[in-house]
Amino acid sequence: MCCVALERAVALAEAGAIPDRNAERWRMGARAVRAFVDEHGWDEELQSYVRATTIRELDAALLTLPIFGWAAPEDRRMRSAAGV
Repeated sequence: MCCVALERAVALAEAGAIPDRNAERWRMGARAVRAFVDEHGWDEELQSYVRATTIRELDAALLTLPIFGWAAPEDRRMRSAAGV
């Protein structure tokens, strides 16, 4: 959810709702978090994102990722994580 919060902050800054002096830092942070999760939060054997990088188990909260814009519902990884 850190990535989502950073992306939302960038959107608010771009809309002029909050000061934009940190927008580029937030954007870079969001990219870094997303890259980390995509690399370390996906389990090939389970074919799913996992609860944490050190806990290789599923979490129902992962199904909310499309709601928050992490990935489209039709994304290959999301469909696999949902068992579709």
